[in-house]
Amino acid sequence: MKKLFAFLLACVCALALFGCAGANDDKSDGGPEDDWAPLTEAQIEEFKEMFASEADVMDETTGEYRYTTSTPVSCFFTSHYDDPRDIDLAEFLRYCPLSTTLGDADVEEFHAVLDTLGIEDAERFKVPDDWAVPVRRIPKSDVSALLTQWADITVDGLCNQDGVTYLAQYDAFYEYASDFGPGSFIPMGGEQYGDSIRLWSAPRGEDGEGTHDELTLEVRPDGSYRIEAFREV
Repeated sequence: MKKLFAFLLACVCALALFGCAGANDDKSDGGPEDDWAPLTEAQIEEFKEMFASEADVMDETTGEYRYTTSTPVSCFFTSHYDDPRDIDLAEFLRYCPLSTTLGDADVEEFHAVLDTLGIEDAERFKVPDDWAVPVRRIPKSDVSALLTQWADITVDGLCNQDGVTYLAQYDAFYEYASDFGPGSFIPMGGEQYGDSIRLWSAPRGEDGEGTHDELTLEVRPDGSYRIEAFREV
C-alpha cells in the first residue's frame, strides 16, 4: 500500500512539473514580448527627423541661413525618467527655444530677475545688455503647451522643479545659459506592439557595449505620439 501511494505521489509531482514547464514555455514563446514587430528603416528615418535636436533658421526674405536653434522636442531628452512627471524642469528649460531675450524695454523685469537670483550690486546693470549673458524669458503657458503636446501634462504636474527661476508677476521662467547643448536622441532601431513603440539609440562607448537611451511612445487615436518614458538602459 505504501509503495502504491509513493508511486501515485511521484506521478502527481511529475505532472505538476510538466505543467509548470509548459506554462513557462507559453510565456516565452508566443507571449506579448514575441509579438513586437521591428520598425522599418523608413520608419526609423521618420523618427530621426521628428526627434532632431537642432534646426536651422533661415531669413524669411532672402532665404539665407541665419542661425541654428534647438527644437522644442529636444527638451524631452535633457534628463531620463520613467514617467514624464519626473522630468527635470531646470534641464528641460536650459536650452528651450520657446524664449524671448530681454531687451531695453524690459529693464524692470530684468532687475526683478537679478533680485530673485540674489545678484550683488544689481543696480550697476542698467539694461540687460550690461550683464554677462543674455536673459531669456520662457512663458509658463508655452512650457505647459509643449508638455501637453508630447506628454499630456502641464508644468504644475511636474515633480522636480528644483533650480528654476520663475517670477509669478510675469508668469514666466528665465534662463541665462550662454552655451548651446540641447538634449539629443538619435534612434537607431525600434519595434512596435499595438499602440506601444520602443526606440533605442546606439550604445555608448567605443566597444558598443555601453548603455543606450530608450524612448517609449504611445500612439494616440489621432496618430500623434505621447512620450511615456525616456530611460538610460
